[in-house]
Amino acid sequence: MASYDSGRIRDYWMLVDYGAGADTLQHIDTPKGKQGFLWDYGCHTVTEAFAGSSTTPIISVGTTANADAYGEEFDYGTAAVAAGGKTIRSTYAETDAGWATYMVDQNLPADTVVMVSHVAATGSPAGTAIGGVSIIWAD
Repeated sequence: MASYDSGRIRDYWMLVDYGAGADTLQHIDTPKGKQGFLWDYGCHTVTEAFAGSSTTPIISVGTTANADAYGEEFDYGTAAVAAGGKTIRSTYAETDAGWATYMVDQNLPADTVVMVSHVAATGSPAGTAIGGVSIIWAD
């Protein structure tokens, strides 16, 4: 069993233009031989209001084979602007049903690539924010 006693959260956040019409993939290589624990994902520091007449921006956490293996597709909607951002932890308590829906598998295997998919809005898209994940790596 992996130990996460150090409690050191590593942040993998980047500026994402969710209104650019193109999706952004973020690759995170796990530290050699270390398992991880998905702590949070979403966006913060919104600098342009989110919009999309067909779909609004979405983030998911997974692998190259399964885009939402660890974190289900989380639709920001347009509410991210009002709160200055929207993450799983800022939206749900760990006891909420929504938490279990989005945190599919918080245990990240060692020696793998974690893929964060930032899916752009469509239909008059707009939205810029810092998007990404926070992970705790095993000791």
